[in-house]
Amino acid sequence: MKNRLQLPDIINMEYLFHEDRENAPAALHKRDREICLTLEKEQTKSSLSQTAKLFGWIQARIKQEFPSGDSRNPGEIFTDTLHLASLTAILVGFLFGTLAGIAFFSYTGKTPVNVFQFLLLFIGTQLLLILLRFSSFLLHRVLPQFRLPGFYNILLERSFSTFAHWLRRRWLSRMSTGRQNSIKQAFALTRVQGGRYGHLFYWLFFCLTQLFGFTFNIALLAVTLIKIITSDLAFGWQSTIQFSDTAVHGIVQALALPWSWLLGSNAVPGLEAIAGSRIILKDGIYHLVTANLTSWWPFLVMCLLVYGVLTRLAFLLFGKWCNNTALAHLPLTSPQCKGLLRRMETPLVTTQAPAETLRETTSARQTKPHTEASAIFPAPVTVEHKAQVRGLSEQLVLVGIDLYEQLSSPEDEVPAALTESGFTPLAVLPCQSGWEEDRQLLERIRKEWSEKEGIVIIVEGWMVPLIDFLSYLGEIRAAIPADMVISIALVGRRSETLFTPVTHRDFIIWKQKVEALADPYLHLFPLIAQEDDA
Repeated sequence: MKNRLQLPDIINMEYLFHEDRENAPAALHKRDREICLTLEKEQTKSSLSQTAKLFGWIQARIKQEFPSGDSRNPGEIFTDTLHLASLTAILVGFLFGTLAGIAFFSYTGKTPVNVFQFLLLFIGTQLLLILLRFSSFLLHRVLPQFRLPGFYNILLERSFSTFAHWLRRRWLSRMSTGRQNSIKQAFALTRVQGGRYGHLFYWLFFCLTQLFGFTFNIALLAVTLIKIITSDLAFGWQSTIQFSDTAVHGIVQALALPWSWLLGSNAVPGLEAIAGSRIILKDGIYHLVTANLTSWWPFLVMCLLVYGVLTRLAFLLFGKWCNNTALAHLPLTSPQCKGLLRRMETPLVTTQAPAETLRETTSARQTKPHTEASAIFPAPVTVEHKAQVRGLSEQLVLVGIDLYEQLSSPEDEVPAALTESGFTPLAVLPCQSGWEEDRQLLERIRKEWSEKEGIVIIVEGWMVPLIDFLSYLGEIRAAIPADMVISIALVGRRSETLFTPVTHRDFIIWKQKVEALADPYLHLFPLIAQEDDA
């Protein structure tokens, strides 16, 4: 079984999450649990890792969504786009390198090739880019929050998006509007700057630029060698600034350090050759010795080979290594991934039974005595499980004060309602009781719950989310790690039972408000599914 997700898998996963965004939780739970059980039957040697479960789920769902070969899934479209972008980088790099070489070495026999111009155009610019790369890396280490404008995002990301749009238009014309929107949503990941997958696409664009630079230098080196072999090229140096022969010799010796151990005295032109290849405009070149004028070409070829071809190849391999490392250590901590794994690992249960039955199913839960109750807000109901169900995610549960006051037995009602969603409440606390109470609650969360798995907030979905609640969410986020998931469970108006399904209209209103917060680790779901959803 594959042990890590690749970029096409991630694209497909985001597409599938977008497709499931309006499906009923109970139906999703049943479907995903069945997929997990099938995967476990096929895996006989060892238990499945979470990554293996995600990969197996993606493959199973893609087969369901794209059963025929006539339509390509988003991951395949992404792969096609990447192959086209790589081929374009190779062709454009080779074309530009060839044209640059031909234009520069258009030697007429009257004026020698200026070594300084060659070094400045083809070596100095590459060394400058390398220096900027290392400076940016060091600056990011010193000032992590500081960001320089990204060349890769400005240039290649736009080109990559153009290719993706061209390929998508070819395949999307055969799909429904809903599926087209989902694929566009998945491909929107290529524009992520600092989200969960932004660094993956950064290294992708980085590799494309190095591929362009590598083929550019290969073509330029090839043209240089062909010109040297087939033409009588003369090389010299000149400058308005009166450099001494010794200074120029020192510069070329410094540039030749990477290969001087290999070529020895032949690594650079000698001091006499440098002095003999200096061009003085009023004197012309007829008095210069041919041996001095041709002594530069081994040095220039080695500069192109080392600082152009080999350096770009090293950066290309480094970028691929960084991309593979980032993929291998990709944290699967998004709310969608965690919710999917909970559905896959949590056995199917029913929470629509009468209250007496619910109490029987939760008889194993008992209230832990709490001796340090706050004087301001009620003591938390701490739930202890004698035998936890495998796969349940341990959470701190916050309940809106209006809803909390209607609970007759929080230790039974809340865990029973959350079980189907794959959550194990470790403690149940009221929230938004008052300003002072909320301050103490936030302080308690900051001290006691910052290392826990997540937080679930149960609120009444029929009430429009007010600014006070959204601001309160921001305060909770500031009190916990940025990648800890906050799940908001919505319930409808109370009727015969306390927890009722939220209406589709109310859920959409909440979804729009929550998505406006742009918090990738904020998850919204209905606590109770509609009766016809299961």
